[in-house]
Amino acid sequence: MISIEERLVLDIAAVTKGVVVTERDLLDAQRAVDERVDSRGRRDHRRTVAVVAAAAVVVAGVGIGAFQAFGGEEQEITPAGSGPSVDIYEDFLKGEAPTAENLNGFWRVDNGQSMVRFQTDGTVQFSDQGAVISDPVTTGTYTIDGDTIAVTTTAAPRCASSEFTMRATLPAPGLVNVVLTDPQFGTCGTVATTIALEQVLPLRLDFDNSDVRGWQPVTNKSVLYGDWTAEGGGYLLEIAEDGSYYVADESTETVDQGAWTWGNSGLTLTSSADSALCRSGDRYVLGGVEQAFVGTTLIRGTVEENTCGGGWTPDRWIRIPDAGTSDTGS
Repeated sequence: MISIEERLVLDIAAVTKGVVVTERDLLDAQRAVDERVDSRGRRDHRRTVAVVAAAAVVVAGVGIGAFQAFGGEEQEITPAGSGPSVDIYEDFLKGEAPTAENLNGFWRVDNGQSMVRFQTDGTVQFSDQGAVISDPVTTGTYTIDGDTIAVTTTAAPRCASSEFTMRATLPAPGLVNVVLTDPQFGTCGTVATTIALEQVLPLRLDFDNSDVRGWQPVTNKSVLYGDWTAEGGGYLLEIAEDGSYYVADESTETVDQGAWTWGNSGLTLTSSADSALCRSGDRYVLGGVEQAFVGTTLIRGTVEENTCGGGWTPDRWIRIPDAGTSDTGS
């Protein structure tokens, strides 16, 4: 039977992912606890407390908090005794320095429910509600200095601070490792202190759901709310609860927008006069819409009408999980 201590260590390992915690870190944590534990009165509890203390070393680096409303100094651990401080994120942050160009796009939090949109004009948007275009939880501007991204929010009703910073690197194209650099979080979203971002646009992700089983007709239009990426990549479709929709392409700009309706198992998108690509009144109709669940929701149907002729109108879409759905990240 697995002990409580062993289960805790496994849970920590599952959460931390890229954060490297060495044996020395754990020994230092246990030593600190031992110095504070009365050996006569609490000897029987020492092992369990030491494991929890070791966990605290890790949780300080990956505790759950907001995706913003923080700002301050880098978190460092100073080993017991004299000597320089140690950056526990050194390995996690190996990679190319961030720039406005390589950050430009839409990003999803790996194993999370949040989306981020960076643009080369220095603006940024955050959402954990599947509304990063139409109704982001936080909007702001950002600047980059080395591996540090400083964000100043312009609209953040759920956040506790107007400025925060994060360290970030790109270990590979389409991936960003991020360390939030202040533990004083607000309530702007729920992601870990150390997170990995996966690019949704402009990177073309190759999804193949041809072998998925368990398709069922969509009977509730609320299934459609949120951000969707085209199965072949290259496009993001946001379906808002208020009846509006937005489409972004590989430029990361909004190329079509308008109103959507649902009826007779079909989804209809009607372009507005604000559409950059289509004419007012152009329609995209996806009929016979079905859904399947593979860790996130998939929808498919038959394209019955596409008067705009836009290439962003495939017949299969994959939803990016958010806090407003029952989907979970993968």
